[in-house]
Parts: sequence; C-alpha cells; structure tokens
Amino acid sequence: MRPRLYLDFDGCINAPLAFALWDEKAVAYAGTTQAVFKIQWAPDMVRALDKIITEFDVELVWVTTWCEDDSILTGVVPNLNANEDLPGISSGRVMPYVDGGWDGAGWWKRDGIIADQVASPAPFIWVDDFEVAPHGPFVLQAVGTTPSLLVEPQFDFGLKPAHLTQIREFLEGLPAES
Repeated sequence: MRPRLYLDFDGCINAPLAFALWDEKAVAYAGTTQAVFKIQWAPDMVRALDKIITEFDVELVWVTTWCEDDSILTGVVPNLNANEDLPGISSGRVMPYVDGGWDGAGWWKRDGIIADQVASPAPFIWVDDFEVAPHGPFVLQAVGTTPSLLVEPQFDFGLKPAHLTQIREFLEGLPAES
C-alpha cells in the first residue's frame, strides 16, 4: 500500500530561515492567489523532499490553510515548479480545509487525517510545525497499528536535513508489499 505524506506548508516548506540549513540560497515569492504574502523556501530542501516522494512513491496530501480555494496548487506549487532552475514538488492532492475559526485551529487537520486513514488506511507521515504536538497523539490513537511518523519542524527553519533523513529511514523500514 502506498504511503502518504500529510504536509503542512507554513513552517515546513515556507520557512524564513531555511536558507541557514541548506546549501542553496532561499527563493522568495511574493504574492499568491490567497493574499500578498512573502513565501520563502530552500530549493535544496524541496528537491530532496521531492526525491523522497518520487523514490518511495509517496502520495502527497497538502494539509494546510493554503488549501482554501486550492491556493496551494494554483498559487504556490506552480512557483515551486516555475522554471528548470528551481526544484519541483509533486502537486499532490488537497485535504479540504474546514474553517472553524481559530478556536482549536488544528482540529480540522486531525479529523481530516483520521477520516482519510479510516477510509483508506496506509502508512503515513504527518509533517506540521504547529499541530503535531497537540493533535498527533489523537491521530496515533485513532489509527492504531498503522505505521506512522510525526514530524514537527521549527517554524522559522522548516524541514531540516535531519527530518528528511528521519522520513527516508521510516519509509525504508516499511515492509515490502507482496
């Protein structure tokens, strides 16, 4: 069964200090379909993440407030893929954003991942800088023995090389399909 990567955007890909951890200079993009918002990412990080997604045939699921009106796919991802000089990343699918206000903001991510896993269980990785700590234990309890990995980057730095090593090792450790 194909593993899934539930991926947040801000604080994971979009990280203002990511350049401090990666060799290549960070790229910035100002303006999206959602709002004028400066987005910064490290091309080396995006390239390394995309390599893992491709190598292990991981299904990418965007789980972010940028999902509203598909802004992640129409405004952000095309700019990650803007030209041959920049790394690519799979467009993936979008988990529907449920606006419940800021009261318990991450509940919709938690409930969405649980519902997705109940509908079609698969090994998964959840990467979120803010929601993994308060909601991860509930997700793990709900999915039982499904192999899973929770990754909580620091907002300013996003995914670090060590996180990608951790993700790779998790995927390598999954049982082979028969």
